[in-house]
Amino acid sequence: MDHTKLWGQQLRAKYYGQGQKWQPADTWKILDGFDAVLDTPCCFFIEELMEAFPDALVILNTRPFETWHRSMKETIWKVQDWPTYRLLQYTDPRVIGTHWPNKRLEWQIFCGHDYSEDNCRRAFDLHYEHIKKVVPAEKLLVYDLGSGWAPLCNFLGKEIPTQEYPIVNDKGTFMKYAKILWWHGVKASGWNAVKIVVPLVIPILAGRYYARYL
Repeated sequence: MDHTKLWGQQLRAKYYGQGQKWQPADTWKILDGFDAVLDTPCCFFIEELMEAFPDALVILNTRPFETWHRSMKETIWKVQDWPTYRLLQYTDPRVIGTHWPNKRLEWQIFCGHDYSEDNCRRAFDLHYEHIKKVVPAEKLLVYDLGSGWAPLCNFLGKEIPTQEYPIVNDKGTFMKYAKILWWHGVKASGWNAVKIVVPLVIPILAGRYYARYL
């Protein structure tokens, strides 16, 4: 099941009226086998998720807008504007061709690709207000990044681990994996080109050989 493609289809169905929206049974089917979902594009479907899973607990990460905005400009928004992605979406349709357009669509929905501070602050505040409005207070934890294990474990009813709280999704880690994904697209594009060119070249070479030697 191509979940990336399915989420992209639902973004277009919900926000642009293109296609049929999921019903609760569809959401159950798509997320069967998963214990949790996070980040984009899932956060754009809070109503659908709460309708399908009314007993779910929701953790809403929060941080100062200024640090979030700076981080986004230095990572996600920077990467999605790499010019080569516009080409790779066509030459590697299976991975880049679904991943990159989805990311562009998500931020079109969120802030209209206007990454100015004032516009993003409005979008940022509206998103948090919307989540708090949709999710019942007893099922919502507003979690300040850097608060450690205690708020999470208390909310989820779990014991606090002895190991230090991990910090893994920093700028360096994000850019590392962004480059890995980009290189995958480049290599896949090369292989796709070979699969197209070789079947075309072989008959031409065979024809020349036939004309010359037979």
